Amino acid sequence: MLSARGVRVRMIARPINPSDLIPITGAYRSRLAPPFVPGFEGVGRIVEVGSQTHGFAVGDRVLPLGKNGTWAEEIVADADWCVPVPAAFGDDDAAQLYINPTTAWWIMRRELDLKPGDGIAVNACGSAISRMFLAIAKARGLRFIAIVRGAQRARQWRDAGADRVIDRELEDIGAVLAGEAGALRVKAGLDAVGGADGLAMAQALPAGSSFIHYGLLSGRPLPGDLSARVGEAVDIRLFWLRNVVHAMDGAGRAALFRDLFDFFKEHPVALPVEARYRLADIGAALAHHERSGRNGKILLVD
Repeated sequence: MLSARGVRVRMIARPINPSDLIPITGAYRSRLAPPFVPGFEGVGRIVEVGSQTHGFAVGDRVLPLGKNGTWAEEIVADADWCVPVPAAFGDDDAAQLYINPTTAWWIMRRELDLKPGDGIAVNACGSAISRMFLAIAKARGLRFIAIVRGAQRARQWRDAGADRVIDRELEDIGAVLAGEAGALRVKAGLDAVGGADGLAMAQALPAGSSFIHYGLLSGRPLPGDLSARVGEAVDIRLFWLRNVVHAMDGAGRAALFRDLFDFFKEHPVALPVEARYRLADIGAALAHHERSGRNGKILLVD
């Protein structure tokens, strides 16, 4: 039953993200005990509004935030957790707007104090979020060091405007960063990998810089004694988007997304889609998601 401040949203498109798959393995069990419907982001259209819901109408497109379950045909959400989507944004872009762009925006705008000419090193530059980091960096006059795997990815990032590309298949991350950090004015390392790669980045950062760990694509955690290995000269931080968004009220979330929409309007960022699958074909969609060399998200559509 719909609450007075609730909305019922018919989902249009939802991406498959690594963070969607982690709970399926049994992680986050304290927060998501099975059975549950996966999916943390997506775009949908309102089909019903509660009796005391203001500012939304049937037919509006929204991002329903704050809960899992977007891999469903419909989702019931609190109106305070819904973000209206401007007409200029297509469904493909809107479906991907929450997890990656919002994480990149918050880290670059609120977690780091960077000045034009400063450099940031970003690993896993085959992932969707890295495009957003690059766009924000270029808009602010920062230097961008892309860490990739393979010659094809290296060429893509040189063509995209990275100031330095480190190919993990040919170069040692730690050695390159340690050797060139001064010349590139590296002030931050952004780690989406964890494990040995995250450790190598953290240990190579110069004194006075920040290391922010926000993802675990390797499936291997950073060492428990990371602080001791790196030393106090590097500021080590862990970032969880959920903690940030859940600490805001509705007005704060609305302001955050207004800033994001304005940035995309001024600095268009490609959020490519490689394939679309019907929700009923989830098995094939997940298999495609696991393929190496993807150049875009897999969307579940209806």
